[in-house]
Amino acid sequence: MPSRPTLPERTGIRGGPLAGPPPSDAPEAPKHRLWWRQALDYLTVGGLVFVLLLLTLVFYGTTNNRWYKVIGVQGESMSPTINRGDLILITRPVDPEVGDIGVFQVDGKIVTHRIVDITPQGEFVTQGDANATPDDWSGAQVRLVGIYRARIPWIGRFWGPIAQPNAP
Repeated sequence: MPSRPTLPERTGIRGGPLAGPPPSDAPEAPKHRLWWRQALDYLTVGGLVFVLLLLTLVFYGTTNNRWYKVIGVQGESMSPTINRGDLILITRPVDPEVGDIGVFQVDGKIVTHRIVDITPQGEFVTQGDANATPDDWSGAQVRLVGIYRARIPWIGRFWGPIAQPNAP
């Protein structure tokens, strides 16, 4: 019967299967990182957290929640306040006032214009900031969907058309 090879015994610092690799002659790495490298790491993590929070805000705004909606702007009638490709955050239309920017549903289309007057009958007179005259909605079904609260520039260009909003 052939004899089994035996494992060498623990040999200490010279190496071997149980002692690990022999000590290195390479110089030790510095124990601390450079200050600018740490600052860059913190900025990177902070930027990623910001982007994740922004995306969460946008995605939640496209769901059927009761607090706010996010819609994409397709026209330029509100330039320079709101530009084509911006995403805007709108809330419920509670007590709209002259000067507010309203989001209206006009015969099935979404229009974002400033409220320039409210008639005694409760109808809104609107006008885009880039337009010279107020809108003529005579004969159209006009419904106030929301009030503009904030804009997120340029994201609407990547987002594409957003679905028609219902009241938030």
